[in-house]
Amino acid sequence: MERKGMFYSIASAVIFGFMPLLTKVAYQGGANAVTAASSRYLMGSLILLIILKITKTRLKITKEEGKALLRLSIFMALTPLLLYSSYQYIDSGLSTTLHFTYPVFVILLSLILYKNKMRHKQSLATLLCMSGILCLYNPSGQISLFGMAIALASGLAYAFYILFLGRSHLDRLPTLTTAFYITLLSGLELLIFALLTGTFVYRLTPTAYVAEAALGLLMSVIALTFFQKGVFLCGDVKASLLSTFEPITSTFVGMLFLGERLTPLAYVGMVCILISTIILVLPDRLRVREA
Repeated sequence: MERKGMFYSIASAVIFGFMPLLTKVAYQGGANAVTAASSRYLMGSLILLIILKITKTRLKITKEEGKALLRLSIFMALTPLLLYSSYQYIDSGLSTTLHFTYPVFVILLSLILYKNKMRHKQSLATLLCMSGILCLYNPSGQISLFGMAIALASGLAYAFYILFLGRSHLDRLPTLTTAFYITLLSGLELLIFALLTGTFVYRLTPTAYVAEAALGLLMSVIALTFFQKGVFLCGDVKASLLSTFEPITSTFVGMLFLGERLTPLAYVGMVCILISTIILVLPDRLRVREA
Protein backbone atom coordinates (compact mmCIF):
# COMPACT_ATOMS: atom_id res chain seq x y z
CA MET A 1 0.00 0.00 0.00
CA GLU A 2 2.89 2.34 0.79
CA ARG A 3 4.42 1.77 -2.67
CA LYS A 4 1.04 2.56 -4.20
CA GLY A 5 0.91 5.78 -2.19
CA MET A 6 4.36 6.74 -3.48
CA PHE A 7 3.19 6.18 -7.04
CA TYR A 8 0.14 8.40 -6.49
CA SER A 9 2.33 11.12 -4.93
CA ILE A 10 4.79 11.15 -7.83
CA ALA A 11 2.00 10.99 -10.43
CA SER A 12 0.24 13.96 -8.83
CA ALA A 13 3.51 15.92 -8.78
CA VAL A 14 4.09 15.27 -12.49
CA ILE A 15 0.57 16.50 -13.32
CA PHE A 16 0.97 19.56 -11.07
CA GLY A 17 4.15 20.30 -13.02
CA PHE A 18 2.02 21.46 -15.96
CA MET A 19 0.29 24.09 -13.81
CA PRO A 20 2.73 26.99 -14.55
CA LEU A 21 2.26 26.53 -18.30
CA LEU A 22 -1.54 26.46 -18.14
CA THR A 23 -1.62 29.35 -15.66
CA LYS A 24 0.57 31.42 -17.97
CA VAL A 25 -1.85 30.77 -20.84
CA ALA A 26 -4.73 31.91 -18.60
CA TYR A 27 -2.81 35.06 -17.65
CA GLN A 28 -2.19 35.86 -21.32
CA GLY A 29 -5.94 35.59 -21.86
CA GLY A 30 -6.72 38.21 -19.23
CA ALA A 31 -6.88 36.25 -15.97
CA ASN A 32 -5.16 37.34 -12.77
CA ALA A 33 -3.98 35.32 -9.78
CA VAL A 34 -7.25 35.25 -7.83
CA THR A 35 -9.38 34.65 -10.92
CA ALA A 36 -7.14 31.80 -12.07
CA ALA A 37 -7.14 30.10 -8.67
CA SER A 38 -10.88 30.49 -7.94
CA SER A 39 -11.90 29.44 -11.46
CA ARG A 40 -9.61 26.42 -11.32
CA TYR A 41 -11.20 25.21 -8.08
CA LEU A 42 -14.78 25.96 -9.10
CA MET A 43 -14.44 24.30 -12.51
CA GLY A 44 -12.78 21.35 -10.83
CA SER A 45 -15.63 21.03 -8.34
CA LEU A 46 -18.17 21.11 -11.20
CA ILE A 47 -16.34 18.31 -13.02
CA LEU A 48 -16.13 16.32 -9.78
CA LEU A 49 -19.85 16.80 -9.12
CA ILE A 50 -20.69 15.43 -12.58
CA ILE A 51 -18.43 12.41 -11.98
CA LEU A 52 -19.97 11.83 -8.54
CA LYS A 53 -23.50 11.95 -9.97
CA ILE A 54 -22.65 9.60 -12.85
CA THR A 55 -20.93 7.08 -10.56
CA LYS A 56 -23.61 7.56 -7.86
CA THR A 57 -20.92 8.16 -5.24
CA ARG A 58 -22.24 9.42 -1.93
CA LEU A 59 -22.09 13.14 -1.21
CA LYS A 60 -23.47 13.04 2.31
CA ILE A 61 -20.96 13.97 5.03
CA THR A 62 -21.09 14.18 8.81
CA LYS A 63 -20.74 17.37 10.84
CA GLU A 64 -17.21 16.43 11.89
CA GLU A 65 -16.21 15.67 8.31
CA GLY A 66 -17.64 19.02 7.27
CA LYS A 67 -15.49 20.82 9.84
CA ALA A 68 -12.38 18.97 8.67
CA LEU A 69 -13.13 19.76 5.02
CA LEU A 70 -13.69 23.45 5.81
CA ARG A 71 -10.38 23.67 7.65
CA LEU A 72 -8.56 21.98 4.78
CA SER A 73 -10.20 24.25 2.20
CA ILE A 74 -8.95 27.38 3.97
CA PHE A 75 -5.32 26.28 3.71
CA MET A 76 -5.89 25.03 0.16
CA ALA A 77 -7.26 28.46 -0.82
CA LEU A 78 -4.49 30.35 0.98
CA THR A 79 -1.72 28.45 -0.83
CA PRO A 80 -2.21 29.80 -4.39
CA LEU A 81 -3.38 33.19 -3.10
CA LEU A 82 -0.12 33.73 -1.20
CA LEU A 83 2.08 32.17 -3.87
CA TYR A 84 0.59 34.17 -6.75
CA SER A 85 0.70 37.36 -4.64
CA SER A 86 4.42 36.92 -4.06
CA TYR A 87 4.98 37.17 -7.84
CA GLN A 88 4.30 40.91 -7.52
CA TYR A 89 7.38 41.39 -5.34
CA ILE A 90 9.91 38.75 -6.41
CA ASP A 91 10.51 36.69 -9.54
CA SER A 92 8.49 33.52 -10.00
CA GLY A 93 11.60 31.31 -9.80
CA LEU A 94 12.43 32.48 -6.29
CA SER A 95 8.76 32.30 -5.28
CA THR A 96 8.50 28.70 -6.44
CA THR A 97 11.76 27.77 -4.71
CA LEU A 98 10.60 29.24 -1.39
CA HIS A 99 7.17 27.63 -1.76
CA PHE A 100 8.78 24.21 -2.15
CA THR A 101 10.23 24.43 1.33
CA TYR A 102 6.90 22.97 2.47
CA PRO A 103 8.33 19.44 2.96
CA VAL A 104 10.62 20.95 5.60
CA PHE A 105 7.63 22.66 7.23
CA VAL A 106 5.73 19.34 7.19
CA ILE A 107 8.60 17.62 8.97
CA LEU A 108 9.16 20.41 11.50
CA LEU A 109 5.46 20.75 12.29
CA SER A 110 5.05 16.98 12.67
CA LEU A 111 7.99 16.98 15.09
CA ILE A 112 6.66 19.95 17.08
CA LEU A 113 2.91 19.32 17.03
CA TYR A 114 2.75 15.52 16.90
CA LYS A 115 6.13 14.51 18.41
CA ASN A 116 6.92 12.35 15.38
CA LYS A 117 10.39 10.89 15.08
CA MET A 118 12.34 11.32 11.86
CA ARG A 119 14.26 8.37 10.44
CA HIS A 120 17.79 8.75 9.08
CA LYS A 121 16.79 8.09 5.48
CA GLN A 122 14.07 10.74 5.71
CA SER A 123 16.64 13.23 7.02
CA LEU A 124 19.01 12.43 4.15
CA ALA A 125 16.19 12.59 1.60
CA THR A 126 15.07 15.96 2.97
CA LEU A 127 18.60 17.38 2.75
CA LEU A 128 19.02 16.17 -0.84
CA CYS A 129 15.54 17.32 -1.78
CA MET A 130 16.02 20.87 -0.48
CA SER A 131 19.48 21.05 -2.08
CA GLY A 132 17.90 20.05 -5.38
CA ILE A 133 15.20 22.71 -5.09
CA LEU A 134 17.84 25.39 -4.43
CA CYS A 135 19.83 24.23 -7.46
CA LEU A 136 16.75 24.62 -9.66
CA TYR A 137 16.45 28.29 -8.72
CA ASN A 138 17.73 30.62 -11.42
CA PRO A 139 18.04 34.21 -10.07
CA SER A 140 16.75 36.74 -12.56
CA GLY A 141 14.75 39.38 -10.70
CA GLN A 142 14.35 41.60 -7.71
CA ILE A 143 14.65 40.61 -4.06
CA SER A 144 12.01 41.69 -1.55
CA LEU A 145 11.86 40.45 2.03
CA PHE A 146 8.09 40.94 2.05
CA GLY A 147 7.72 38.94 -1.16
CA MET A 148 9.96 36.19 0.21
CA ALA A 149 7.87 36.08 3.40
CA ILE A 150 4.65 35.67 1.40
CA ALA A 151 6.18 32.88 -0.70
CA LEU A 152 7.35 31.08 2.45
CA ALA A 153 3.87 31.56 3.94
CA SER A 154 2.39 29.77 0.91
CA GLY A 155 4.64 26.81 1.67
CA LEU A 156 3.62 26.91 5.33
CA ALA A 157 -0.07 27.00 4.38
CA TYR A 158 0.36 23.96 2.13
CA ALA A 159 2.28 22.16 4.87
CA PHE A 160 -0.66 22.66 7.25
CA TYR A 161 -2.99 21.34 4.53
CA ILE A 162 -0.88 18.19 4.14
CA LEU A 163 -0.60 17.61 7.90
CA PHE A 164 -4.30 18.13 8.58
CA LEU A 165 -5.25 15.97 5.59
CA GLY A 166 -3.14 13.09 6.89
CA ARG A 167 -4.80 13.28 10.30
CA SER A 168 -8.33 14.17 9.25
CA HIS A 169 -9.69 10.59 9.03
CA LEU A 170 -11.23 11.64 5.71
CA ASP A 171 -9.84 8.46 4.16
CA ARG A 172 -13.17 6.97 5.25
CA LEU A 173 -14.86 9.17 2.65
CA PRO A 174 -14.65 8.41 -1.08
CA THR A 175 -11.61 10.27 -2.42
CA LEU A 176 -13.65 12.06 -5.07
CA THR A 177 -16.12 13.28 -2.45
CA THR A 178 -13.29 14.72 -0.36
CA ALA A 179 -11.79 16.41 -3.42
CA PHE A 180 -15.19 17.83 -4.41
CA TYR A 181 -15.84 19.56 -1.10
CA ILE A 182 -12.29 20.89 -0.77
CA THR A 183 -12.27 22.36 -4.29
CA LEU A 184 -15.81 23.74 -3.95
CA LEU A 185 -15.14 25.44 -0.61
CA SER A 186 -11.71 26.72 -1.68
CA GLY A 187 -13.16 28.12 -4.91
CA LEU A 188 -16.01 29.87 -3.08
CA GLU A 189 -13.62 31.33 -0.49
CA LEU A 190 -11.37 32.74 -3.22
CA LEU A 191 -14.37 33.99 -5.22
CA ILE A 192 -15.70 35.87 -2.18
CA PHE A 193 -12.24 37.36 -1.60
CA ALA A 194 -12.01 38.41 -5.26
CA LEU A 195 -15.46 40.02 -5.24
CA LEU A 196 -14.80 41.88 -1.99
CA THR A 197 -11.47 43.21 -3.26
CA GLY A 198 -12.73 43.88 -6.79
CA THR A 199 -10.05 41.69 -8.34
CA PHE A 200 -12.23 39.16 -10.15
CA VAL A 201 -11.91 39.31 -13.95
CA TYR A 202 -15.09 38.45 -15.84
CA ARG A 203 -13.94 38.77 -19.44
CA LEU A 204 -11.36 36.27 -20.63
CA THR A 205 -10.35 35.04 -24.06
CA PRO A 206 -11.64 31.62 -25.23
CA THR A 207 -8.09 30.27 -24.88
CA ALA A 208 -7.99 31.40 -21.25
CA TYR A 209 -11.27 29.62 -20.53
CA VAL A 210 -9.87 26.43 -22.06
CA ALA A 211 -6.75 26.78 -19.90
CA GLU A 212 -8.92 27.28 -16.80
CA ALA A 213 -10.95 24.18 -17.67
CA ALA A 214 -7.74 22.20 -18.15
CA LEU A 215 -6.47 23.45 -14.79
CA GLY A 216 -9.74 22.40 -13.19
CA LEU A 217 -9.63 18.89 -14.68
CA LEU A 218 -5.91 18.15 -14.32
CA MET A 219 -5.05 19.94 -11.07
CA SER A 220 -8.26 20.08 -9.05
CA VAL A 221 -9.58 16.66 -10.08
CA ILE A 222 -6.80 14.26 -11.07
CA ALA A 223 -3.68 15.64 -9.33
CA LEU A 224 -5.50 16.61 -6.13
CA THR A 225 -7.19 13.21 -5.89
CA PHE A 226 -3.90 11.39 -6.49
CA PHE A 227 -2.13 13.47 -3.85
CA GLN A 228 -4.84 12.74 -1.28
CA LYS A 229 -4.44 9.02 -1.92
CA GLY A 230 -0.67 9.41 -1.61
CA VAL A 231 -0.96 11.10 1.79
CA PHE A 232 -3.41 8.48 3.08
CA LEU A 233 -1.32 5.52 1.84
CA CYS A 234 2.30 6.55 2.47
CA GLY A 235 2.04 9.38 5.01
CA ASP A 236 2.34 13.16 4.92
CA VAL A 237 6.16 13.39 5.13
CA LYS A 238 6.87 10.97 2.27
CA ALA A 239 4.10 12.40 0.11
CA SER A 240 5.42 15.95 0.58
CA LEU A 241 8.99 14.93 -0.28
CA LEU A 242 7.91 12.96 -3.35
CA SER A 243 5.85 15.90 -4.56
CA THR A 244 9.09 17.75 -5.32
CA PHE A 245 8.91 15.98 -8.68
CA GLU A 246 6.66 18.91 -9.58
CA PRO A 247 9.46 21.48 -10.20
CA ILE A 248 11.35 18.90 -12.28
CA THR A 249 8.30 18.47 -14.50
CA SER A 250 7.76 22.24 -14.64
CA THR A 251 11.36 22.71 -15.75
CA PHE A 252 11.04 20.22 -18.62
CA VAL A 253 7.66 21.66 -19.62
CA GLY A 254 9.27 25.10 -19.72
CA MET A 255 12.02 23.76 -21.97
CA LEU A 256 9.60 22.05 -24.36
CA PHE A 257 6.86 24.66 -24.64
CA LEU A 258 8.36 27.97 -23.50
CA GLY A 259 11.88 27.69 -24.88
CA GLU A 260 13.48 27.97 -21.44
CA ARG A 261 17.05 26.79 -20.95
CA LEU A 262 18.49 24.67 -18.17
CA THR A 263 21.67 25.58 -16.33
CA PRO A 264 24.20 22.88 -15.36
CA LEU A 265 23.22 23.53 -11.73
CA ALA A 266 19.60 22.73 -12.57
CA TYR A 267 20.64 19.28 -13.79
CA VAL A 268 22.46 18.76 -10.49
CA GLY A 269 19.27 19.75 -8.69
CA MET A 270 17.22 17.21 -10.62
CA VAL A 271 19.71 14.46 -9.81
CA CYS A 272 19.52 15.38 -6.10
CA ILE A 273 15.73 15.15 -6.13
CA LEU A 274 15.80 11.83 -8.00
CA ILE A 275 18.32 10.37 -5.53
CA SER A 276 16.18 11.54 -2.60
CA THR A 277 13.21 9.75 -4.18
CA ILE A 278 15.20 6.54 -4.64
CA ILE A 279 16.23 6.69 -0.96
CA LEU A 280 12.60 6.99 0.09
CA VAL A 281 11.36 4.24 -2.23
CA LEU A 282 14.15 1.77 -1.43
CA PRO A 283 12.91 -0.73 1.20
CA ASP A 284 14.57 -0.52 4.63
CA ARG A 285 15.37 -4.25 4.59
CA LEU A 286 17.23 -3.92 1.30
CA ARG A 287 19.22 -0.98 2.62
CA VAL A 288 20.26 -2.96 5.72
CA ARG A 289 21.21 -6.02 3.67
CA GLU A 290 23.36 -3.91 1.37
CA ALA A 291 25.05 -2.22 4.33
